[in-house]
Amino acid sequence: EGPAHGPAAVQEMWKRWDREWDQLETVIEEVIDAGEAVVMAVRYRGRGRASGVEVNDRLFEVHTFRDGQCIRKVDFRERAEALEAAGLSE
Repeated sequence: EGPAHGPAAVQEMWKRWDREWDQLETVIEEVIDAGEAVVMAVRYRGRGRASGVEVNDRLFEVHTFRDGQCIRKVDFRERAEALEAAGLSE
């Protein structure tokens, strides 16, 4: 997934995901306050609508906020990498 710039692009990305995935479930498993950022462990479960391939994946997301709005989101495979990106350590 490439970067989405601006609210309209983010909304379009989620609409596309809704079209492409069957039974997509997103579960937030952990939330860590990092000041101007939030680190979240997120479980994604679903099945591709066309392929039928099942996915059960965990990502670590770093959401950066400014003036009460999320201005950036970066995904990481490893918790330690996400914490480091948010200025924290394990």
